[in-house]
Amino acid sequence: MHATSAHPFPGYVRAAIGAGAVAVAVGLLVLTGWALGEETLKRILPGLVAMNPLTAVGFILAGLSLLFGCAPPSPVRRRSARAAAAVVALIGLAKLGEHAFGWHLGFDRWLFRESLDVPGLLPNRIASTTALNFTLLGLALLLLDRTTARGPRPAELLALPVVLTSLLALFGYAYGVQWLYVVPAFIPMAVHTALCFHLLALGVLCARPDQGIMAWFTSAGAVGMLLRWQLPGTVTILFFLGWLRLEGQRRGFYGTELGVALHSMLNVTLFSGLILWSAWLLRRAEAARRREQEERERFFQLSLDLLGIADSDGRFKRVNPAFTATLGWSSEEILSRSFLNFVHPDDLPATVAEVDKLKGGAPTLRFENRCRCKDGTWKWLAWKSQPFPEEGLLYATAHDVTERKEVELAIQRLNTELKGRATELAEVNRELEAFSYSVSHDLRAPLRHIQGYAEMLRTALGKNLTEPVPRYLTTIRQAAEEMGKLIDDLLAFSRVGRVGLQRQGVNLGRLVAEVRQARELDLKDRAIEWRIGPLPEVEGDPNLLRQVLANLMDNAVKYTRGRDPAVIEIGATTGADGEITVFIRDNGAGFDPQYAGKLFGVFQRLHRADEFEGTGIGLATVRRIVTRHGGRTWAEGRVNEGAVFYFTLPAGGATSAAPAPPS
Repeated sequence: MHATSAHPFPGYVRAAIGAGAVAVAVGLLVLTGWALGEETLKRILPGLVAMNPLTAVGFILAGLSLLFGCAPPSPVRRRSARAAAAVVALIGLAKLGEHAFGWHLGFDRWLFRESLDVPGLLPNRIASTTALNFTLLGLALLLLDRTTARGPRPAELLALPVVLTSLLALFGYAYGVQWLYVVPAFIPMAVHTALCFHLLALGVLCARPDQGIMAWFTSAGAVGMLLRWQLPGTVTILFFLGWLRLEGQRRGFYGTELGVALHSMLNVTLFSGLILWSAWLLRRAEAARRREQEERERFFQLSLDLLGIADSDGRFKRVNPAFTATLGWSSEEILSRSFLNFVHPDDLPATVAEVDKLKGGAPTLRFENRCRCKDGTWKWLAWKSQPFPEEGLLYATAHDVTERKEVELAIQRLNTELKGRATELAEVNRELEAFSYSVSHDLRAPLRHIQGYAEMLRTALGKNLTEPVPRYLTTIRQAAEEMGKLIDDLLAFSRVGRVGLQRQGVNLGRLVAEVRQARELDLKDRAIEWRIGPLPEVEGDPNLLRQVLANLMDNAVKYTRGRDPAVIEIGATTGADGEITVFIRDNGAGFDPQYAGKLFGVFQRLHRADEFEGTGIGLATVRRIVTRHGGRTWAEGRVNEGAVFYFTLPAGGATSAAPAPPS
């Protein structure tokens, strides 16, 4: 079923709805006339045949079936439409059985029997032509949505005889020829019966205007225009000319011979005009089609993409010049053999499978293979194809993607090489970490020996020490301590790369407070102003993040030595993507900005050892820990203007900032 508002030809569907409504209204008026004894409602004009009450019921049911068939689809409407149509068909079949086999069912006298059986008058029964039309019309309404693969719909084939028989009856009433609306020895068809049949049959045709024969009428081309204008106009004009000729003869204006001559001349004039008009329309349509074909041909010839038409066996029937420009073969060479002969052997199985899919009617949206050029090279082509099984043809277009494919293959090779190098580097890093750990661990024993023997030497000599021996021993002890600190830092740096992350919720504010508290005794003689803002809770390894904060805070404390007061500020910001940035700012010695990139390297120092102690490993450890957490590190600063160190932690686990602990 179809909704009128959603149909592509709503005007036709509205006409079908109007026909159904008129049939229902006429049926109700006729029944009212029989109930009230009003002759005008039963027969329209005095002397004409009255419509049988059961005929009126049939029109009400047929009209309702057509109305339900044009309404928005629903199971209830569909069942109601079919039930009403079935009753209409049964009425017609039953009455045809009476006429054909002499049955005396008398069911068309069930309503208003006293008014129907009037002595001395022609008995009012359903006419044989009426019964036939009800049968055809009921079946047409039952099969309204049945379609066939080709040709007209069954409903149209059933409705067309109804159109012709009812039109014949209307011609008989208009021309005064009784034989046209009554079969000899049978009851005549009433004029409003013929009119309702004609409207309902046309309504069946208009109910589905985009299917079957009606699709010819509604098409946008010359055929549709000819049918829409010429067929109704021809029927109307011929009807008027026939009536005019008969009326002139009856009034004595001319005799039979002159009437026939005039009628023939008018028919010749009419059909000549129609033929000339049809020829003009067809000529215009042919010119438009020729222009469209020329435009398509220009696109076909000028396209940079490869365009071709092939049969179901994979042999091209036509190709555009882009084939020759891309592959180097002439059109004759391409058309003379199957296209599979040009396909790379490695791509042949996939290509054959794709062709089989096309033979089955499935389109190819994108398929890539290599085709051999005449110079022996290969080109990558990306295909898009559409099969038309009814024509046995495949329409295909291809685009040369050789450059893109070469780039993709080069990227794949590069990725493979990079993966191999990454694996090698990972192995080297593991070996370096193991070596660093081993060396650092093994250096502790000789270092302890140096410290121990230096102290033993100092004790053994006792008061006999004279300069510069005490100074030498002090230098040995200090160097050993520095070496021990360096070993500790190397071990910590090595351990960062080997220890797995223990992720959990970490309160950065609490970690900062713990680091400060652990250093209170060492910093009791320093004037330091701590400015700690709200810090969020994040997800990470608490021990490693404590080491990051400890290294950066120790760095700030070290490089603000000599500032009174030293100002160290710690805070955090959250970006639009949820990334957290933590900063530690100080007013210390700062650094030259051009060397900012070296700060986080191993053993990288921007100050002399006699200025600021250190091993150059702390910031490298910070970067390694932050990188393992998925973050970044960088620094900003100027000489004698302080520095700011930043590290980020990715989104996913951060909560609202906690208030800063008391300074």
